[in-house]
Amino acid sequence: NTEFKGLLDRRAIGIVTAEEISAWKEKGGQVCYISHHPVITPEKATTKCRIVANSSLKNAGNGPTPNQNWPKGPNALKPMYQVFVRFRLYPVAIHFDLSKMFHSVQTADADKFKRLMVWKNGERNGQWQIYGWQVVAFGDRPSSCILEICKDLTAKAGEHIDPVAARAISEDTY
Repeated sequence: NTEFKGLLDRRAIGIVTAEEISAWKEKGGQVCYISHHPVITPEKATTKCRIVANSSLKNAGNGPTPNQNWPKGPNALKPMYQVFVRFRLYPVAIHFDLSKMFHSVQTADADKFKRLMVWKNGERNGQWQIYGWQVVAFGDRPSSCILEICKDLTAKAGEHIDPVAARAISEDTY
């Protein structure tokens, strides 16, 4: 429940009502439910439990999975050999953590309705609710391409601050 509440607080997911789903379907929109499960890692210092959603769930009558509907996108990764060679040229390395990046990039309504899931609050008398993902999630087919595009956009936005660091973020990360 704590992790699920965290997703709500960060606006990674949001409540979707039955009325919203009906209205979306009436407009010809596609609806798909996906599964989710916890991943328990007690040895981690910060995130001992995280929720993983399955955008590849094949479910009879559910229609195509979200990952079947999304294009993968081009391979946006920089060539590893070139990254390693250039990395050795810098006197100082930059380290940054992209672990929460996927939950920072918002998606459109069409994607929210393609990734619906149900959850019942931990209270005994809690009601089942429907939630939709409002952000890119790890495991979404285009997520790695989106990550690389976001890194490049971030580098461009900070180019006026430090052009060398901006180039390194854009070209020298893998």
